[in-house]
Amino acid sequence: MEQILLKEEAGGVLKITLNRPEQYNALSNDLMEQLHDALVAFGQDDSRRAAVITGAGANFCSGADIKQFGDSETQTPEMIAWRAQTAMETHGLIAQLSKPVISSVRGYALAGGCGIALAADMVIASENALFGYPECKRGFVPALVLVNLTKLIGRHRALELLLTGRKIGAAEALAWGLINEVVPDGQLEERTMDLARRLAALAPSAAASTKALLYRVEEMPLLEGLRIAKEVNEAMRQTGDFAAGAQGFLQGAKV
Repeated sequence: MEQILLKEEAGGVLKITLNRPEQYNALSNDLMEQLHDALVAFGQDDSRRAAVITGAGANFCSGADIKQFGDSETQTPEMIAWRAQTAMETHGLIAQLSKPVISSVRGYALAGGCGIALAADMVIASENALFGYPECKRGFVPALVLVNLTKLIGRHRALELLLTGRKIGAAEALAWGLINEVVPDGQLEERTMDLARRLAALAPSAAASTKALLYRVEEMPLLEGLRIAKEVNEAMRQTGDFAAGAQGFLQGAKV
């Protein structure tokens, strides 16, 4: 039986691959559940310090598997509620993990697939990547995906993408601040894994505290955010990672 989610580990980096290439890696209920569970397991595994999410073949992910919407077995109220809960948890999970997650995007990243891609802490895309939210054109509401999108680019641009369903290329996504970097398609995996390995090599407590603090203060008033940051600063100065880093710097080690 074909595996619809692949997991590889090397050098502290977990690579998660959505593996339904003939279906544009569409998120069936099973694939959504397996992605959710893989991220939970990653968060609990201290040997893995960074993760990469990518898609098999020519595309990242086209979103929900719409074929299941017409399946009586998956359209019961109970299954609809389960799917919504699992999707909500998956979109929010990355922000809650103490370790960085990178999405590596080529081809289509659409609808829920675009939501997963942009939920990552960092996004690297190939030059042929296309991002978009076609839900409204299909009579759907892009409910879960719009929450993070609005935080990333604000109301005006978010509504433009959501209501028109227009796809934007990697260069425009970079200019809008949706992604971190655009690379030639042939360099996508190498560049992504290089970044992931560098993130995995960071002092765990420093990386975890930095990520948690950023998400915590992101929308706080300035003075409240500074107060929280002061508390983190005090705690960080008393960790073993901080002591080792300071000692290494004083001894001329490369940091």
